Amino acid sequence: MVLQRNTSSGPSRIYQRAVGTFFGVLIGGIVFIFPLSILWMIVIIAFIGGVRSYLKVRNYAVYSMAMTPLLFILLSGGKPISFELIVDRLMYTFVGCIIAFVFGYFIWAGVEKTKIS
Repeated sequence: MVLQRNTSSGPSRIYQRAVGTFFGVLIGGIVFIFPLSILWMIVIIAFIGGVRSYLKVRNYAVYSMAMTPLLFILLSGGKPISFELIVDRLMYTFVGCIIAFVFGYFIWAGVEKTKIS
């Protein structure tokens, strides 16, 4: 999701994903650390589901931020989220961003430059 064929937008999209996920973890962690009723879960899922396609086109950082709490709901099975899940989400995202930058942008940009020459 972070990696794009257009190398000019690569670093920007990687940065947006990292920042969006970081703030999504903060917001999601605060909201979901306490047990919520099924009604509140439905409201949150419906709201995020309703705005996600708009956000993906308009602002990738905010899209990443909104999708992180939705992922928490999915991974926690409706139970309060654990600290391990929060740490895992941050770690996996940042490792993924580093991989996308090194292999998808840095190396890919070098290959494209040699093709142009």
